[in-house]
Amino acid sequence: MAKAKTGLFQEIIRPTLVLISICVAVAGLLALTYNAAGIAALEAAGLSDKQLEEALPQVLPQGSRLVKAEVSLEDPDLLDVYRDESGAGCAVFVKAKGYGGAMKLLVGFDTDGTVAGVRVMEHGETPGLGTRAMTEEYLSRYRGGAAPFAIKADGGSIDAVTGSTLSSRGIASGVSKAGELYQQVKGDLQ
Repeated sequence: MAKAKTGLFQEIIRPTLVLISICVAVAGLLALTYNAAGIAALEAAGLSDKQLEEALPQVLPQGSRLVKAEVSLEDPDLLDVYRDESGAGCAVFVKAKGYGGAMKLLVGFDTDGTVAGVRVMEHGETPGLGTRAMTEEYLSRYRGGAAPFAIKADGGSIDAVTGSTLSSRGIASGVSKAGELYQQVKGDLQ
């Protein structure tokens, strides 16, 4: 009987404990590498100066340079807020849900709170289908308007792109969220 217990330990329990130990050690090293490399900080970081410079003509055409603004609002969809150095307005960086998952939008606002422009900065939409709702021509439909926005299928005034209804809905939702957040942070931007 004692021999049977020893055989069970040698053949099943010991290899299982060794594999569990290896898995725990590898997971710990992976977590350490992730934190040491600063990947979490990069994911939480806002847009680079180059990205802001490239997006400026589309999101705030009358602006001169977007710089990060310090705001006290915390919202899971708010990624960052940028103000224009010349006082032409600001841009709100938000995340929304599209067909392909999360999309990140930079929405510019004039000083009166109307949308100056929209640019999709990051997305997982289907190339050639969902991305048709990300053209400058389509996004220009939001210019001059004020949130909330919705596509016509949801009772709003924005036409969805044929075949890209969920992407169009995600953009409308993101621009609306940006407008809502703008209203909450505009006092911090003065």
